[in-house]
Amino acid sequence: MKLSIENLASRLRAVADERRLRLLRLCADGPASVSALAAACADSEPNVSRQLKQLATAGLVQRMRQGQYVEYALSTGEGSAAYMARWLLTQIDAGDAALQDARRALQQARDAEIARGVPGRGLLPPSRFGRTLAATLAAPAGSPAALRVALRIRHPELLTALAARASEIVVLAASAAERAQLRRWAAEQSCAVQVELAATLLARAAQCWDLVVLEGMSARGGALAALEADFALARGLLAPQGRAWVSVDYDALESVVAAAGVPVSVPPAPPQRLRGLMLAAGLECQDLIPVESAGRHVLVARSAPLRVSAPLARSA
Repeated sequence: MKLSIENLASRLRAVADERRLRLLRLCADGPASVSALAAACADSEPNVSRQLKQLATAGLVQRMRQGQYVEYALSTGEGSAAYMARWLLTQIDAGDAALQDARRALQQARDAEIARGVPGRGLLPPSRFGRTLAATLAAPAGSPAALRVALRIRHPELLTALAARASEIVVLAASAAERAQLRRWAAEQSCAVQVELAATLLARAAQCWDLVVLEGMSARGGALAALEADFALARGLLAPQGRAWVSVDYDALESVVAAAGVPVSVPPAPPQRLRGLMLAAGLECQDLIPVESAGRHVLVARSAPLRVSAPLARSA
């Protein structure tokens, strides 16, 4: 849809500011409260609230009320404002040090809110990226129906894509507070899934799940340890002939490679590093699938337990 000169100028004014561009990129990481965004930007809540109001008036971010709390997220849909927001994200250097610091601070602020039991939606709102990721993961043919599926996801589209093929689904939570949030979300959506702590599921039902999907690793600090923990969790839950799909943000993967002393300028380095981490966890890498949409770039690592024979490993 074409815009009038006045409307276009208004949107351009909304992003012609370093603070608002940084907030726009932070909102792309998922819904966040004004308090969390203020902590990420080392700014006051009134200042951040004013900047967000300008972005929301221009239609570049959306404002969502969660009980007494208000969250902001990147605009979704196919309108011109959402398209402009996604295009702007593609022009921002993901390696910018100040931006990476802000994203890590935002993740820490979110984690602190979860620990305090601040109400939230548990999962992100439907989005173009979520649909692209779900379509990619649901595409492989040949996998059996009636799967037992364990998920740690941020995009509900993955749950929808796998629900028709699953006889049992459990959604993994990292903490008791997050478990409560996810259970509220499932009840609101009339979604018949279990929600369990990952540690509880490991102790109670290890190595019996046909498919384990772990999604949402961010660029926060400790990326190497988080990725090692993800592969160990997947290996601990998988049945002997199971499959694991683990998605990794590409900027987080580059930080993992940098921590290992491998030059990120060498194209094969990130995939080789991922395969090495899977092997160390007892997983055989089947393939690495790049997924890029709405300014985000992730790699999906598909794997199987090492003891599965090669013909079986290629069947998923």
